[in-house]
Amino acid sequence: MAKNTLITHMSQAGWPEVHVNSLSLFFVNLEMHPLRSDDQGEEILLLYQARVRLHWHNVLKRREGYNIGIINENLLKSISREVLKQSQ
Repeated sequence: MAKNTLITHMSQAGWPEVHVNSLSLFFVNLEMHPLRSDDQGEEILLLYQARVRLHWHNVLKRREGYNIGIINENLLKSISREVLKQSQ
């Protein structure tokens, strides 16, 4: 829910436009992902978001960024299996 404020503050703080756009795309792609309509889809996407965003920030600190906006479907499937296994 705070993503809009985060994106605005990143721009105001002078983050490179490429990173701001990448993170914006990340949130849009998560909101639009078909998995959201599954029973545990939002939980899976939230866990994916938390892990990938933390990794992205850590990689940026090393000046080795990547486009976080591209959803890693393999990682998402792995997290989905994790969540589904835990719920059984």
